[in-house]
Amino acid sequence: MLRAAALALVLLSPCVLASGFAGEGAALSSLRASQASDGGWGSRTATDWVLLGLAAAKEDPAAWGVESYLVANPPDPTSLLAWERSTLALACAGYDANGFHGVDYALVVQLGFVGSQFGSPSAVNDDDWAILSLRAAGLPASDPRLQLSSQFVLQAQRPDGGWSWSTTGSSDPDDTGAALMALAAADAAGRGPAVDRAVAHLRAIENADGGWGALAGQPSNALSTAWVAMGLLASGADAAAAQAYLASLQAGDGAFPYAAGQAGTPLVTGTAMVPLLGASYVC
Repeated sequence: MLRAAALALVLLSPCVLASGFAGEGAALSSLRASQASDGGWGSRTATDWVLLGLAAAKEDPAAWGVESYLVANPPDPTSLLAWERSTLALACAGYDANGFHGVDYALVVQLGFVGSQFGSPSAVNDDDWAILSLRAAGLPASDPRLQLSSQFVLQAQRPDGGWSWSTTGSSDPDDTGAALMALAAADAAGRGPAVDRAVAHLRAIENADGGWGALAGQPSNALSTAWVAMGLLASGADAAAAQAYLASLQAGDGAFPYAAGQAGTPLVTGTAMVPLLGASYVC
C-alpha cells in the first residue's frame, strides 16, 4: 500500500533537487515504452533500479502500475543484498517498506545484522546497502546497528582511499560511491577524513570524459559513473563533470546505454536519471 505521508517525505527529500534535467521527459518516455504488460522491467532487480529513478523524478509509482509486479515478484529469498535493494526502492518510492502487502522488508534486512555488521563479515557492500535501505525505511541514523555498521565500512577503506565490495579486495569506483552514500546516510562519526581521501582518490582516477569505468583505467560507463556521482553528491562534492558525461550518453529515444554506442536499457536509464536529477540513494 502506498502511504501518502511517506510519499510526501520522499518528495521533500533533500537528496532530490526541484529541477530536472533537459532529457528527463525523454527518459521517462523511454521507460514507459519499455515497461512490460505485467508492470515491471524484465526482472525484480531491473524494476527496483527503475523504481529508484522514478522516485528521484518524483513520479507517483501508482501512476505507473508497478505495484502488482512488485507483489508478484519478491526478492531472492537467499540474498540479503536483494532485500536491501528492494527495501531501498520501496522506501524511496514512498511505499511502506515495513509492511508492504504484509511483508516487512526492513525487518528482513535488520535480521541480517550479526555482531557489528550486516551479512557476511568479509563483505562491505551488504553494509552499504543495509544502511541506505534502513535509513530510507525510517530507521534513525543513531540506531546502534547503523552506527556499528558505518564504522565497519570506515575501517574497510582501502589504502588508496577507495572501497571494494569486500574487506580485502582492490577498490573500485562503484563500491566507493556506494560507501560514500552509506556514510552520509548514517551520519557516520569521524567520516570527514575518509570522505576527503575517497573524493581525492576518485578525482585521481576520473577519466578525461568525466566518467569512471568499472575499475581504474577502464573506459567510462554509465553505471559506474552514476554511482560515483551519487556518492559525490551525497558527500557534498561537485559532480558536474560526471553529470555532463551521463547526459552525453542519452540516446534519441531517451534511454541511456551502459556505454557509448550500445543500446539503452531500463536499468541503466533508471540509474543514470538519479544523479542527473541531483539526487542520490540517500533517501
